Amino acid sequence: MSDIKDILKPLLYEYKDKFEVVIPEDYEKQKLMYNSLVSVRAPGLSASVDEDFLKLQDDYLTKEIKKQGIVNCDSLLSVYEEYNIEPKKVDVEAMMKVGETFKFCHSDKICLYMGDIALLDADMIVDSTDSKMLGCFIPNHNCLDNHIHLLSGTRLREECYGVVKSAKRGLRCGEARVTRAYNLPAKYIAHTFGPTIDNVITDQAERELTSCCQACLDEAEKLRLKTVAFPLISTGESNYPLVEASKVILQAIDEYLDQAECVDKVVIVAHDEEAYDAVLFSIKHSL
Repeated sequence: MSDIKDILKPLLYEYKDKFEVVIPEDYEKQKLMYNSLVSVRAPGLSASVDEDFLKLQDDYLTKEIKKQGIVNCDSLLSVYEEYNIEPKKVDVEAMMKVGETFKFCHSDKICLYMGDIALLDADMIVDSTDSKMLGCFIPNHNCLDNHIHLLSGTRLREECYGVVKSAKRGLRCGEARVTRAYNLPAKYIAHTFGPTIDNVITDQAERELTSCCQACLDEAEKLRLKTVAFPLISTGESNYPLVEASKVILQAIDEYLDQAECVDKVVIVAHDEEAYDAVLFSIKHSL
């Protein structure tokens, strides 16, 4: 087993000219220190190219993820299998004539799961991030962006930095860019920048949230991936209400599956019971 002290030493060495810190003896406090140091560190520091550090880090994270329990996407039941909601074919023109905008069709290809998206062995998981794409810099902050970066390891921020630098600009709202997933069970991460809601949900916010889903699925199709897992984008600190966001996300995914050539399973991941109920509500009210 990797000694977490050996992982902390090169991270602390990066700050040798700024402060001196004593590594605590308590293992849980050592984990908190590791999480804090990884969250606050800028890309390009010395540990980034330290092969011994990277190996120790990867061993540690692999064991931590296995301890938490990897979720096999093949074992997840579709909405059709779990709730007996049958897939449908819809006449779009007929719907438009009677003023309907959306009917849920792909219940056999969409799963609803409550848990940790970072533990899914999907071909691609989606991270809800900001324009800089570098993850969260607040130590031990309880947000999805921070969680994904911590479990992926330090190389994820390095790659994100390189992607933004190569593009010569950050993510625009509604866009997505892809990186490797490193220590996560998934193969890839699609990083997308969703809208922020300030009191009122605007038409533009709905279009941007729809675009986030479409952009992530476009990237999955380019890579010829089959399984994609989505969080409820923008529902955290971006303040998009759960039910309204789940309706937009569900519709965007469901309509995309009409023409998808490779993607044949999408997991919508709810982080808690309230979020799960919001998605299920949206599904049942689109029948």
